[in-house]
Amino acid sequence: MVHNQKATICNMTKKSLDPQLKPKLGTKILGMGTIVVDHIVELDGTLSPGEKHEVTSSAFQIGGPVPTGLALLKKYGIDCHFLGSWGLDNHGLLIQSHLDEIEISSTRPEKAENIQSGFAHVWINKQTGDRTISAFRGSSEPELEPIIKGQHDNNCILYLDGWPADKAIEAGKLAKSRGWPVFMDLGSPKPNLESVIGTATWLNCPKSLIKRAWGIENVNEGGNKILSLGPDEVTITDGPNGSWFFSKSCSFHQPAAEIVAVDTNGAGDIFSAATLYSRISGSEPEELMRFATTVAALKCLKSGNSHSIPSLDFALEMTKKFPDICF
Repeated sequence: MVHNQKATICNMTKKSLDPQLKPKLGTKILGMGTIVVDHIVELDGTLSPGEKHEVTSSAFQIGGPVPTGLALLKKYGIDCHFLGSWGLDNHGLLIQSHLDEIEISSTRPEKAENIQSGFAHVWINKQTGDRTISAFRGSSEPELEPIIKGQHDNNCILYLDGWPADKAIEAGKLAKSRGWPVFMDLGSPKPNLESVIGTATWLNCPKSLIKRAWGIENVNEGGNKILSLGPDEVTITDGPNGSWFFSKSCSFHQPAAEIVAVDTNGAGDIFSAATLYSRISGSEPEELMRFATTVAALKCLKSGNSHSIPSLDFALEMTKKFPDICF
């Protein structure tokens, strides 16, 4: 049974987040997954078939669950490396420039000149912040060589989005064989879905995934379904309806912050990465969910993706005041 934030069945000591809270020294995050160039277009309404809308603003940014999450973790002081696939085309040059700017080291396939980089078109409703997306992941896949070579690394966490499915499964098995936790931000169903999920130690997904994957409407049933496949902890998001935490000994609902969103694009990626930051900082589940909810809400109050991530000190300050958060 899911309980609300004030009636959790977690057995823990209530405490607020400490502004000095830091992750374990030496923690390294190795991320692998989709990376694309987003073309963000802001409209006065929502796209419908046959309609034409005037563009109120447009911009380019780098998207993808893992690179967006790594941007937050790097900003909060975590050593990060990204494995992805992008070429030497114009989109690829933007991707490489972005990774250099935020100081995330990276590895892409050697024959980059033969790769078409991924891209996405993102239409945002200016009135609500809601988004519509179409995407191309690129013409190639990440390579596992850095994971294979990293067999002697200690205190490493593998961060996946489940794509490409076969390599995510292989990478997850490699990581677990070395004692590395595997964190997965799973935005949509993938081939061999249950095997993909089975590689995760901690998993985050939207509520819509459980319906698309198994036809499950009830979030309790969905959370327990995912737990049965292998993860130790699961977080499930549902926008303004809040989020849920599940483990074998604990489950509860976390209300969303009451805000007027400017841009929801990337909010789920930011929420997911914030849960990982909390985990490696030793937070209890209630702390974890309150912090992640606050960080995601703060991101939604500004336009943009990784550039709208709040500072750690400000995020912790607003977490203490939740749900009264603002800029």
